[in-house]
Amino acid sequence: MTKLFALAALCFFSYVATAQDTVYLKREAKHKTFTDREPQVVFFELGGPGVISFNYDRRFNKQSDGWGFRGGIGYLNSSDYNLVSVPVGVNFLGGRKGRYFEFGLNQSLIFVNNNQNNQSPFYTNTTRIYGVDVVDSKTIPLTSMTLGYRSQPVAGGFCFRVGAMPYTTFTQPLGLDIYISFGYNF
Repeated sequence: MTKLFALAALCFFSYVATAQDTVYLKREAKHKTFTDREPQVVFFELGGPGVISFNYDRRFNKQSDGWGFRGGIGYLNSSDYNLVSVPVGVNFLGGRKGRYFEFGLNQSLIFVNNNQNNQSPFYTNTTRIYGVDVVDSKTIPLTSMTLGYRSQPVAGGFCFRVGAMPYTTFTQPLGLDIYISFGYNF
């Protein structure tokens, strides 16, 4: 599974690396910054809809703010469990000159396989992920909202995101998580 994840990540980032080009500022209106193409960013995220994931984000229009989408894949291997996540979502950036408020709606599928094999009567072999107990293996549908800050230079470069994520798994009440991510805008 680790080799499959590494191969998928390598293919994804090699595709993105060949598509990289500098975003050129076309014109700046009163509250909008227009570019020659849709701004894109790749980032690594801790927390959030993908638990630990690599993501791709792109605006729908040729401007630095407004509506966009994201997609990613995550993997976590520990002694207690293996976890694969697939987060997708839409988001809105409000602000200008590289500093934005971010609002997003996301849906993630989190595949968890419990690795705990100790059958002692005094030891529980249940793993808890986002408020859901996982005894053997389980698919967790996670619906979430992201509310945060994004620093994303208009002409490309280092991107930083931080914020809060209210979520539900439909079997558990609402929960709250935080996220932080680092990436590259192009």
